Amino acid sequence: MLERLIDTKLLLQKANDADNAAGTKKANDALATLLERAGSQDTLDMQLKASGMTEADLRTKFMQEATAMATLQRVLNVVVTPDDIKKFYDGHPSEFEQPEMVHVRHILLMTIDPTTHQPLPDDAVKAKRKEADDVLMKARSGEDFAKLAGEYSEDPTTKDKGGELSPFSRGQMLPEFEAAAFALTNNEISDVVTTMYGYHIIKFIDKTPAKTLTLTDTVPGTDETISDRIKEVISQQKTGDLAPAYLATLKKAADVQITDPDLSAAVDALSNTNAVPAAGAAPGGK
Repeated sequence: MLERLIDTKLLLQKANDADNAAGTKKANDALATLLERAGSQDTLDMQLKASGMTEADLRTKFMQEATAMATLQRVLNVVVTPDDIKKFYDGHPSEFEQPEMVHVRHILLMTIDPTTHQPLPDDAVKAKRKEADDVLMKARSGEDFAKLAGEYSEDPTTKDKGGELSPFSRGQMLPEFEAAAFALTNNEISDVVTTMYGYHIIKFIDKTPAKTLTLTDTVPGTDETISDRIKEVISQQKTGDLAPAYLATLKKAADVQITDPDLSAAVDALSNTNAVPAAGAAPGGK
């Protein structure tokens, strides 16, 4: 971690306007993704607070690391050609297999305490089941499902989005929920589905057949194309090969000194495993 921080600080001193702009964009994109996954700003703030961070702290961290990486790739003159991208794509076919995915909305009435995760008393569970049956009747009578989710659902990550979940494949959800969701079709609404969290009502939006992603398809859950993601992965691989020698020269020129004896010894022990400032992601979004 100390080596990573030193490398980042030294690279930030060499960043130009284009590097800073690239770092800012990456930070904004990363935070937007986290917000989408959290479902609401309040939920994201709560998750960050539990980690001892604020959104400003995380934005700064993302921006500095992304700017450092952009700077490193520029000074090392890392170039990724279309042939590099095509070769990677052809050589990793399993990375680009997208399984069948279903897209649904849901309403959750919880039968566990959201804080302790302990089951609610029997009478409270019975009341929740009656409420679920009543909400299901409203939904099947034609009332707007998204509005019902906003009014009744106790899922904090989807309540503000009309109960909408991001498309998912098999193996990502609880078995009971998954089975019900994949069985739906044509705007169908499920019966009440029971899981460890409580009672769900699920409405079908659409389904995407299994397919092989092409270079021009977008990475699921992002606005990046597969080609963009592969380019980033290859660029980081090439940077990782070239970075250690350059960073060692940079630190020597800056006369970096670690005065804490324990940290100095730890850094010496890791001298052959220099880290690159930022890590990549699987090109197919897996």
